[in-house]
Amino acid sequence: MSLKNKNITRVALVVPKVKKDTPIALPYGLASIAGYVLENCKNVEIKFFDESIGCDINMELIKFNPHIVGVTSNTVQIYKAHKILGFAKKAFNSLTVIGGIHVSSLPEESLLYSDIVVVNDGEIVFKEIIENYQKGILSKGIFQGVEIKNLDDVTIPYHLLNVKGYLEHSSWVLPSLEKPMVMITSRGCPFKCLFCYNSKRKPSVRHQSAKKIVSDVLFLHKEYGITNFYFGDDNFLLNVNRFKEIAKLFVDNKIGHWIQWGCQTRARNLSFETLTLAKNVGMIELSLGIERGDERLLSLLKDKTNISDNETVLSFCKKLKINVGGGTIWGYFDETKEDMEKSFKWLTTQTNLSFIAVGCIIVYPTAKIWEIYKQKGFLPKKVNYEKLLQTNYAFDTYFHLEHMNKQKFAKRLLHYSRLLRLYAEVNRTYSFKHFFFRMSRNKRWWWGWFKYPIHMIKMVYRILENKKE
Repeated sequence: MSLKNKNITRVALVVPKVKKDTPIALPYGLASIAGYVLENCKNVEIKFFDESIGCDINMELIKFNPHIVGVTSNTVQIYKAHKILGFAKKAFNSLTVIGGIHVSSLPEESLLYSDIVVVNDGEIVFKEIIENYQKGILSKGIFQGVEIKNLDDVTIPYHLLNVKGYLEHSSWVLPSLEKPMVMITSRGCPFKCLFCYNSKRKPSVRHQSAKKIVSDVLFLHKEYGITNFYFGDDNFLLNVNRFKEIAKLFVDNKIGHWIQWGCQTRARNLSFETLTLAKNVGMIELSLGIERGDERLLSLLKDKTNISDNETVLSFCKKLKINVGGGTIWGYFDETKEDMEKSFKWLTTQTNLSFIAVGCIIVYPTAKIWEIYKQKGFLPKKVNYEKLLQTNYAFDTYFHLEHMNKQKFAKRLLHYSRLLRLYAEVNRTYSFKHFFFRMSRNKRWWWGWFKYPIHMIKMVYRILENKKE
């Protein structure tokens, strides 16, 4: 039995383990909840437990003996989340709470495993849950979250987080930005892409102020020596006026002398002026939601973006020598071999794509595509959520094709993935020494010469062009 102060409410905030090769980042949602609770509740002790950076959840929970256990979960984590909640209830009779993207879409499902299910923003609701617990009121059911209108009102309690652990386990696929600190500076998205978790949700779009962002960057640099940052917002550069303020503060605080950073954004309305400003204050990497290289499927999957938008931004980045890349999605149910070939050809001709991810389409319960596939009967009655993980091995997830053989599609997708990664590597290469000696250590390089010698010869010629430029 714990001998800890009985007047203190012990709250455990838990992140379930993610599968191998899934990007790991500091859990900003839970961290924001912790910061809000610490600022607004009395007699509370909070600890974080994150399996993704090596924490033994059950053992650490036993040591902590929590009164309240809050778990966040995306779709592929949900089974593990339910097990953790069951353990906490059985071992400590804790009040159990679950939230997150998956839960916000299917709250009734998780109510079978948790006392309380929180839908959408959790800060205000979680504070109320703790206050009620301290009054002896044990609430149960589905709670609708209340939006935090001003994100500057929440302070991330970095001292409670294993920041160095997140940096060590950082696995974001970025060729130049090594082990960055991932920051999220906004919530919501105004776009409704068919495949995205935001497409069925209706949260308002909110942004941290430039002053708050710069304050956090300076703190993390001073406290932990961090110089590499990745802004993982859906559209970090969308709010141009905010970014101009950020850039000015970067200059005023001389941050541009030491920082290297990258971000996610979309191509439409991204100007050469904005990218030039970003480059001048330390941006070296840009990740776009490229999705496709053929107009038909891009228009179906992506909201308010076309091939011309992507080509324009790619050309801007080439002029500015900014590393640019992004993800692509394959396997929509009415996709044809011709669609695939058109996309692949377009991607191979983009000579400045320095990194690329190729994946089979994932049908998330939080996206519009889920309803389409359910109505058409393309998904089983019982979906195994662990199969909804981004992958280029098509049979590792659920997909349905009306115009192609599944086996041939899966093989083609894997080949595209390998070839496009080679093309991306070559786009970053300016010497034959690198191409032949460094790349030849990779099995994918030898596979390319054996299976697709014409493509490999094209890559050699591309290096020649790169050297000329």
